[in-house]
Amino acid sequence: MGSISMPQGRGNRQHNLRNYGEGKLPSNIDVTRTDQNIVWKDETITHAYHRIFDDAVAEYNAKQRRKDRQIKDYRTHILNSKNGEKEFYEDVLQWGKQEDFIEHPEWREIAKECLLEYIEGFEDRNPGLELIGAYIHMDEASPHMHFDYIPVAEGYKTGVQKRNSLDRAMRNLIAIRTGSEYSPRPDEKDASGKCTDNATKQWKEMERAHFKKICIRRGLAVDGEIKTPERDSLSVLEYKAEMRKQEIQKLETQEKELRGTLRNLQSLIKQAEEKLEEAKKEAASIIESAKAKANEWIEKINIRLGLIPKKDIEDKRRELVGYYKACESYLTNDMRIAINNEDVKGFGALVSRLTASNPDGTVARRDPGWEELFDFEIKFEEYLELKNKNVETEDILKELEQPERRRGRRR
Repeated sequence: MGSISMPQGRGNRQHNLRNYGEGKLPSNIDVTRTDQNIVWKDETITHAYHRIFDDAVAEYNAKQRRKDRQIKDYRTHILNSKNGEKEFYEDVLQWGKQEDFIEHPEWREIAKECLLEYIEGFEDRNPGLELIGAYIHMDEASPHMHFDYIPVAEGYKTGVQKRNSLDRAMRNLIAIRTGSEYSPRPDEKDASGKCTDNATKQWKEMERAHFKKICIRRGLAVDGEIKTPERDSLSVLEYKAEMRKQEIQKLETQEKELRGTLRNLQSLIKQAEEKLEEAKKEAASIIESAKAKANEWIEKINIRLGLIPKKDIEDKRRELVGYYKACESYLTNDMRIAINNEDVKGFGALVSRLTASNPDGTVARRDPGWEELFDFEIKFEEYLELKNKNVETEDILKELEQPERRRGRRR
């Protein structure tokens, strides 16, 4: 009689597909049988994540006003998650041991057919477990199958509506297959009295029971639970191996407990990080508001600093008066009108009439007073530029100060 085992696998796609480099094939693999292996399904993780989650992620992102809250790639999101999810899970299913197939090599083919029947009905039995890989290995001591799946749960009130969640997917499966909600069995406890039962454990028991029926129907006898053999019936080496096995099982139990504690701590850390993030955002908002106010006042100060002292303007005017007196006797009525209208361009046009050039660009004629009038034109332009700049700046300041005056009246 053979026993049924279904331990968790490592999910090594290189091993499952036998994609080893030359000379790197493990010694436990019989290459003469590798062609008997069956790749029942093989979907890359990246392709599977896009197929399963892209629509849900797109729907979630469309509702996000802030781009930093959007999820660019759900697989990367899971890999960076602190909630303990794995991107996929693997179990290894097997009937019997090496000794069974040494004594009865004809059972190898029957075992393969049992594994095929099991995996063919896997997705129908387990809605919510997306099968992405199934690999039957016939080139090792015992025929067995690695199968990889992504647990999918839906119906979340917030966040992405479809997610990778092992616990929720297993709870949903138990409810579907048993007709009642999952509840831990109170009699399953460790030495400290802590419950060791969980939804995944109950699901695996159902799957092993299903595989057991397949094996029995196809002619492979299945024994019950493996009990610890009596010490006297074992050789020294067998006894040590059995004790080592029990020690490993004990350590695995302790590891599960520690993982549970770790998940609780990770949850608390996540909550603290979320609160810290909210505080950071609030502080950033206050800082941005203060910066905006400071920039407003800096702008006002800069404008005020840009005002030209009236003394400088007055000095420039006095300088202009001196140049005016020097050219006063040469001024025409039109020139005087241009000066009164502060029309520099018009004045310059009148001055330019007092000179003429030859075709080669040399000066042909300059009327008396041209040089004095030209010097006055330059100083006249400098004075008006200084004066007009100051007037324009004062107008801007008046516009900026009006809202402040209104706020002052409201206070």
